[in-house]
Amino acid sequence: MIDQLLTVAVDLFAPTFTEDAHGNQAASFSDATATTGWIAPTSTSELLEERDGETVDAVLFLRADEAITGDYEVEASSRRFRVVGSPLHIRTPNGPHHIEARLREVAG
Repeated sequence: MIDQLLTVAVDLFAPTFTEDAHGNQAASFSDATATTGWIAPTSTSELLEERDGETVDAVLFLRADEAITGDYEVEASSRRFRVVGSPLHIRTPNGPHHIEARLREVAG
């Protein structure tokens, strides 16, 4: 049943960590895993210091068997998002149902 609702093409980007010139861990997001999901915008805010900029927050819905953590980035409908916090694994009495991940659009 949930598969019928998850109809948007989504790319999940797991981070790859490397050490930069200063010895700090730096994440890069280049290898994507293609899947389907649903993104529901939750809010849009205009950035005061950038008159043309805005921040979009959303929730991503995925099947329960998808691999995603709070370190991931997500791309859907030509927009790039970063996962905010740990994704929620929603259960029913019958077992795992779906995953919900809070997102914030990545500017630039």
